[in-house]
Amino acid sequence: MTIPSGKYDPSRRDLFKGLAGGIAAAGLTGSLASPATAKAALAGRQAPGFYRRKVGDIEVTALLDGTLSFDQGTVLAMIPKASVEAVKVLNEKYFVPASGQITLAVNAFVVNTGDKLVLVDTGAADKFGPTAGALPAALAAAGFEASAIDAVVLTHAHPDHAAGMVNAKGEAVFANAEVVLTETEQQFWADPGTRTRLPDAQKG
Repeated sequence: MTIPSGKYDPSRRDLFKGLAGGIAAAGLTGSLASPATAKAALAGRQAPGFYRRKVGDIEVTALLDGTLSFDQGTVLAMIPKASVEAVKVLNEKYFVPASGQITLAVNAFVVNTGDKLVLVDTGAADKFGPTAGALPAALAAAGFEASAIDAVVLTHAHPDHAAGMVNAKGEAVFANAEVVLTETEQQFWADPGTRTRLPDAQKG
């Protein structure tokens, strides 16, 4: 396809004609590679997820711990002012299946101040099944070691935010880190009466 000199605004037809001609020429000369047929093992998991950006003088790395799924009734209970109609509109907008299962991401964040590494929340560990608990892999993929974390800040101590503080043996994952949370939160969870008031399914 010859492009005349000067201003040129190719049409969609011109574009496809040019592409077709190039593919045909490659096929005639044998330079177009044949489809690959080599077998490869299935990966079986997603690549660790992280996203990094600057915020002023600090660097924040968002880490994906995984996902949790909830039915619509549970979501409505978590958001008291939400209406069934509002949830329906959001479901349609974001292509949530008719089953009403809503998938939410579990995230944590590393804040690098230049002097300190601060981890905000620690993920769900193994408390919610195989769809979460990927924080260690995401942390490593982002170039951080657990031993290098100076402080862990818990937004609150629900298990999807705090369970990643210990491993399956009950050992501290971030052994060199100071743990920071609000006084109200600490008093609530340290109160022996809190456990007795919880449903059996949540005592773990």
